[in-house]
Amino acid sequence: MRVMVLSSYPYVDSHPHKILFLKLLLERLEAPQIALCYVQSSLRHHIQRARQQFQIADALKLFKIFRQQSAQQPELETELRDVPRGKVMTIARRWGIAVHLFSKMEQLRHFAEDFDPDIIHNFSGAFIPRSLLKIAPAGVVSGHYGELPALRGGDTIRWTIFLDYPMILTVMRLAPELDMGDILLKRRVPVYRGDTIALLRFRCQITNALAQIETFDRWQAGTLIPVPQRKEDGSTFYRMGRYLRSLVDQRLQMGQYSHLEVR
Repeated sequence: MRVMVLSSYPYVDSHPHKILFLKLLLERLEAPQIALCYVQSSLRHHIQRARQQFQIADALKLFKIFRQQSAQQPELETELRDVPRGKVMTIARRWGIAVHLFSKMEQLRHFAEDFDPDIIHNFSGAFIPRSLLKIAPAGVVSGHYGELPALRGGDTIRWTIFLDYPMILTVMRLAPELDMGDILLKRRVPVYRGDTIALLRFRCQITNALAQIETFDRWQAGTLIPVPQRKEDGSTFYRMGRYLRSLVDQRLQMGQYSHLEVR
């Protein structure tokens, strides 16, 4: 059994949910059976992300911002109590997991063909080309922060709140068409009064790690039942504008979301 785990931006990647996933995966496999692969690893990629997300060109500022964000992430789940904090690739290497950095998808594809994984778990947020989707027998498994097939596309946490849908994490098998892969698993993500979009995104990340491990277990046991999607059963959403974002923030702050849960 060989598993590839995809991530991105290795020098600022300190996401606890990825470390949680690797920890749980190591409870099921030996370290040499796991390959952690970064698909956007060059300094150019980091600077591009800095420009896109923070409108800055200085990569050093990007590193500082991400370190601050990582330090400020709350302890939302008991599963994180035994999860070390730090760079994902540093902790992975400490655990004996091989880490591979690729600046081009073509390089990743060649590595994947040689590594011959049984399943690929995607935590990268990057576009995965068709050629990579076919390599592993189980395909490329990824989490989507919204209920499929209803909510495809981006900014789905905000659109979920805006449209007053339940907050659902969907695990799917990636397909060439955006968010049109087979649905593998769905898990409810709780939303509480006073939550912010940042807190909800963090909670979705933790749910994603746990749901992908459950997907892996079901696939190994032969009990995973993929459910195909139909195009007409959902819509594709895009990045929400500033005005609608403010309405979503207000709705959360005032407790106007009808799917709030009691702690």
